[in-house]
Amino acid sequence: MTILLATLAVAFAASCMWLTVRIVNRRERWAKWTLAVVVGLPLLYPVSFGPACWLFGGKGMPFISRSLARDLYKPLVNLAIAKKPPMGPALWWWSALGCERGAGELWMPDLTDSMVGP
Repeated sequence: MTILLATLAVAFAASCMWLTVRIVNRRERWAKWTLAVVVGLPLLYPVSFGPACWLFGGKGMPFISRSLARDLYKPLVNLAIAKKPPMGPALWWWSALGCERGAGELWMPDLTDSMVGP
């Protein structure tokens, strides 16, 4: 698994470098958009964690189950609960920002029973 992740990381970095060279040398518009999507999509996942906490922290969403949210955001909930620097405290702050009492008090304890462990 470690070799696979390392290989994917190198391939991602090489792709980003190749696209950057295409943008700088040839000024191709498709390369600009492709690089924006490749870099932007992974950023949407942690950014969407806060609004998900805010929605489930209140009355909840009638069309999305808590189990779906638990499965979707399991890695981020574990990071936020563990509060391991630097991402843990930032995720905890981001999840509590839009809630009246804080997301940790409202919906995270319901999700942690089956998540935190060895």
